[in-house]
Amino acid sequence: MKYNQRPIAFLLAVLMLISVCAAAPFTVFAASETPQVLFDLMAKFPHKAYWNHVGSPINNPDGVTDTPCPSHVGCSWKEGGCTCNSFLQAIQCMGFAFKAGYDIVGSNPREWEQRDTLDADKLRVGDIIRYRHNRHSLCVTGVNGNRISFVDANWYPMCQIRWDSMDLDEMPGFSYVLHDPKNKLKNPNLDFYLSMTQDTPGFLQSHVENKETWQTTAVMNLRKKTSTESAVVSQLPAGVSFVVSEKKVNNGYLWGKTAFGGDEGWVALDHCTYARGNVNAPQFKWFSEVRPVNTSFTLFWSAVQGADYYKVFLYDADDNVAAKLKTTATEAPFTLNRTGAYYAEVQSFSKHAESWVLTGETMDFKVQKPDEIKLTALEATDRDYTLLPGATAAMTLFVRPYCAFKGTIGFTSSDPATVEVDSLGNLLAMRPGKVTVTAKDSRTGLSAACTVTVTPKASEKIIQAADSVEPDSVSLVWARVPQATGYYVYRRGSDGNFKYLARVTTNRYTDKKLTDSCTYTYLVKAFADTAGGTVTGNGSHAVTAVTRPSQVQDLKVKADKGKLTLVWKTNKHADSYLIYRAAKENGSYEKIAETDSARLSLFVKSGAAAYFKVRAVKEFDGKRYASALSTAAKGIAG
Repeated sequence: MKYNQRPIAFLLAVLMLISVCAAAPFTVFAASETPQVLFDLMAKFPHKAYWNHVGSPINNPDGVTDTPCPSHVGCSWKEGGCTCNSFLQAIQCMGFAFKAGYDIVGSNPREWEQRDTLDADKLRVGDIIRYRHNRHSLCVTGVNGNRISFVDANWYPMCQIRWDSMDLDEMPGFSYVLHDPKNKLKNPNLDFYLSMTQDTPGFLQSHVENKETWQTTAVMNLRKKTSTESAVVSQLPAGVSFVVSEKKVNNGYLWGKTAFGGDEGWVALDHCTYARGNVNAPQFKWFSEVRPVNTSFTLFWSAVQGADYYKVFLYDADDNVAAKLKTTATEAPFTLNRTGAYYAEVQSFSKHAESWVLTGETMDFKVQKPDEIKLTALEATDRDYTLLPGATAAMTLFVRPYCAFKGTIGFTSSDPATVEVDSLGNLLAMRPGKVTVTAKDSRTGLSAACTVTVTPKASEKIIQAADSVEPDSVSLVWARVPQATGYYVYRRGSDGNFKYLARVTTNRYTDKKLTDSCTYTYLVKAFADTAGGTVTGNGSHAVTAVTRPSQVQDLKVKADKGKLTLVWKTNKHADSYLIYRAAKENGSYEKIAETDSARLSLFVKSGAAAYFKVRAVKEFDGKRYASALSTAAKGIAG
């Protein structure tokens, strides 16, 4: 039966809030290290296609055909001088290797440097290797240890393109490597050749969106724009294949964008034949593998660029059409009144090209009576939840089939005083602690569980009391957190990360043995000791404090002919100093000057006596932090 012949190409499950049904995402296989340019290159030059331009009046290095070259006798790179293609004045295998390297790296291989040693560690994706005693060339598509993957042409039969791999120790008659020093596509441990796409169906197609192969049925104009009035850039010979990277409809014609012979432009696809590349085939979106009989359901699929309409078919187990629909939308409603096994198929059509019928993977499902549908899988989608007291969440489940769960799943909490859960799986955090919430199906006994951790709220912004900052300490105060047992205090280290400093049970902490005139940044986390263990809340807002400068030491006054010079010991962390003067030692001191050096000269009347004090000043974030006044020093001008 047809529905057993093709694998299901989508995830037969649904990710959903227990109270709301929602579609699950597809499982997608991807190799993040693989350059997109390799997928594009394989789409342009498919495995076992031919790099051939027989019958073409001009060379087409971007084109391929389905037939081999008839002969290579008397070949020349000049126009019309060879039955195979050429590129950069090179033919056959060398010309194709130049073309592949140019497309991958983006520069002219004839300008690359030549290496006479073969070293796997120095190879890059896009490098060109000449071997077989200077008789064959290939382009590297991957390096994995001592093994490379590659693409070449004209190995056997003539002009045929090959995607393959080999061990460097097995490479006969090595001659040299061509390498662009600016090429950064190293990609270690990467294999990219035909077996990748064979082992993982749809892998290549998922990376070459909108790349389709078409074939001309006559000589076709390559135009600058999507109009028959637009200038002709070049011509495509009859029977040549080309890759379409983009499609547009204009004035009733379907146009395809392509590159040909170094030129780029638009071809009227109405006069061409779709050849291959189901990269734009419609693909069903998620759909349950079991549906209740006599219940309406809707199929959804991805839109296809350039499609004018779609046909959807439902087949029974004997491949008979059970239902069908033609639509211009990307969805179709159905109702089936007979139980049994079915599969669905969707096709996209273009009125511009009769050959262009794209069929996606089929999708199998069953139609059963509601009381016969039971859960086959039940898992918690999120295994861990972290909530604050008073916060809510919904336990999410992975179920299969989705239509079997209704009214059969119950929820329980291992500690309702910490976390409450209702009949729909909605969670309510009550107090700090850690509990297990379980969902269980009453019909099958299947169950799933998640852990819910309720943490204290974040401490409010730390308050730094102005009178608690000293040259060697910072005192912190913060608002108490309800239900918290205590608090962890952290200080930012020299690496920028916060380091654990202390554990306290009050909302105060004094950090001691600090350096004067320096900045320190802190945050606080509340914690709670519960029956399920200690739980810790999020960190508070960070606050930066500045220690006061140390008191200025060794203040002295020197007199010299109507001038007094004040000197003191330098504070290496201070930004400046404030100078104060008074007529008496215990009198009122008035600020008279500010300097950034550890000395100051003043001109005064001879014989006048004065007393001086100095403060050190540190500036941070627009604020000034001053030390205590120094001990007074007396001066009398000579």
